Amino acid sequence: TSVGEDAFIYCTRLTSVTIPNSVTSIGIEAFYGCTGLTSVTIPKSVTSIDAQAFGGCTGLTAIDLKPLDKVTSVGSYFLSGCAGLTSVDLVAPNLTSIGSSFLWGCTSLPHIDLSSFGNVTKVGGFLLAECTALTSVDLLPMISVREFTERGSLHACNQLSRVRLCPALLLDPDVEQRLKDLHHATAASFESVTAAGAAAA
Repeated sequence: TSVGEDAFIYCTRLTSVTIPNSVTSIGIEAFYGCTGLTSVTIPKSVTSIDAQAFGGCTGLTAIDLKPLDKVTSVGSYFLSGCAGLTSVDLVAPNLTSIGSSFLWGCTSLPHIDLSSFGNVTKVGGFLLAECTALTSVDLLPMISVREFTERGSLHACNQLSRVRLCPALLLDPDVEQRLKDLHHATAASFESVTAAGAAAA
């Protein structure tokens, strides 16, 4: 079964959602604009999440995405515009594709760790764009720094001061230039750029 497209769109009085274990998919804009929503529980049974499923849920402060071990792709703008979001717990080992603007405009989010997404090879643009409170980020292990800089994934993240790369990304022959591009794109002043298990550079 599924939570259908636009099923609860703009249900502003909705405060809590517990999706039952029988659900395997969440449709486009299923909970879009539910500004009163403060709690979401997504079961392990979910294998597909379409675009803007929880976009614009400004009341959400935290979301646990660890149960999503069967999901292989997440649609664009999944959590975009969730301005109250301060914590996203992300573990999705089978995820291979993330749509554009995944966390765009999450203006209260201070840190995001994408390092557990070891199988992700396809990422849309503006992944973390306009996350203006973001101070640190652990980048995706299989996505090059070039892709991040050229797709605006950290656009306007001007508070960013720490970037953590997995060792494989440091093998990029243009990594130094790409990090300069990243600095330029975000207007950030990096205090440290580290590889997993390495000292700050």
